Amino acid sequence: MIRRLSLENILSFQSLRDLELKQLNVLVGPNMSGKSNLLRVLKFLFRAISPPPMGVGVQQAILEYGGMPELCWKGSQKHSFRIEIEIECFRKGLGSRVYEYGLWVEESSSSVEVRKEYLYRLEEEKKEPIFEAERGKLQFLTPKMFLLGTTFPREKSFLEVFGINGFEGTIFRQHISQWRFYRLIPSVMRQPYVGASIPILFENGQNFSSWLAFLMQKDSQFSTRFKQVVTDLFPHIKDINPVQTVYGPMLSLNEKYLKRDFIPNQFSDGELICLAFLALILAPNKYGAPLFCIEEPENFLHRYLIDNLVEIYLQRLREIEQNEQNAAQLLITTHSLHLINKVNIENLLITSRKEGTTHIGPPKHKAEVQEILSRKELGLGELFYSGTLEEEN
Repeated sequence: MIRRLSLENILSFQSLRDLELKQLNVLVGPNMSGKSNLLRVLKFLFRAISPPPMGVGVQQAILEYGGMPELCWKGSQKHSFRIEIEIECFRKGLGSRVYEYGLWVEESSSSVEVRKEYLYRLEEEKKEPIFEAERGKLQFLTPKMFLLGTTFPREKSFLEVFGINGFEGTIFRQHISQWRFYRLIPSVMRQPYVGASIPILFENGQNFSSWLAFLMQKDSQFSTRFKQVVTDLFPHIKDINPVQTVYGPMLSLNEKYLKRDFIPNQFSDGELICLAFLALILAPNKYGAPLFCIEEPENFLHRYLIDNLVEIYLQRLREIEQNEQNAAQLLITTHSLHLINKVNIENLLITSRKEGTTHIGPPKHKAEVQEILSRKELGLGELFYSGTLEEEN
């Protein structure tokens, strides 16, 4: 779980210091205020340091964002940026450990290089260094698997060069590689997917049908519960099952009063989106992720479905906590007044843009807002759109 994040000179962020994140984080604000850019920074880090195939390395990740001039904040002539992140990582049988990771990248006259990179383990009030590297030279490492002063290409992250099993840096890197990012597109989700069935849903939902069929075939308990919830949410649906086709595993949906089944290319937009989110919520932990970043989950959904998805999510959260398991962290962006009304003020992050830079923080005057909410005359969404809520300085 990400506990704290600081950014400098990247995308729309001139400087973002010590943003604290909770298990559920709902980003709200006007268009172009920078909500999506927070998720894009996290996706950049995911692409830069995750092992393949999820990661591509620092250089290629920068190119995916259009190069340093496009990745860096445009209010400055500097072509350099910094990311500092504090993450709590859970490992089965080993409990949790908290790490602080820093990445400082800059563009010189001839190339882009990693100026500084480090990983510390945080223990109470102490920082225990795991490694430190500067401009392609190892400055510190524990345990000492390499001589200090060992060099490696300046344009690469130390983590992408030295991926040694058992090394805490590798464990941290593998944790990042499990993050998931979603902006689901119904027209893409309808298309047949001919690749191998895997337990990961792609960002735009390209493999939606084969992914969900895979989960249903691999876990009968999930399949039974998923079917029950689907038929409760959609009374016209009689059953939903995985079937084998020439394209591979696919979903087949049976409606009451009809004689032939539907396949995903005939599902409605709302059905596709709702089924995908429902499966992500109910999926067994072994097929889950430590972090889900989702842009505008309300798209294509009726408020009835939003209400039910939120309730199912909260119920699933309670189940996971009762079983002493680790629930996923959730970051979402939204413009939905109705969705904002369904969350607690503690989970809200206000995003604004002032003088060309993005500011993000919790709402001001929480006590006063809570008092207004207690009267049940206005919801959190109405207060936000009225301008009552602003981020703390």
